[in-house]
Amino acid sequence: MATADPRGGGPASHTPQDRLAAPAGRTPAGRLVRIDAGHLVPESRPQEFFAALKSRGLQGG
Repeated sequence: MATADPRGGGPASHTPQDRLAAPAGRTPAGRLVRIDAGHLVPESRPQEFFAALKSRGLQGG
C-alpha cells in the first residue's frame, strides 16, 4: 500500500520525517511516496499520484 504525503515532508514540512514514514513502515509492503504537490495531490499531480498507486497494484480514478 502506498502512503502519499502531499509535500513529501522534506525541509519545508513542519512534520518530522520519521512521523511521516512511520505509518508506511507499519503497513505490510508499505512505503512512503513523496510527491511535491501541496495538499491536493490527486488534483495537482494526478499522473504521479496514480502512478504511485498503480506501482503498488492499486487502481485509481
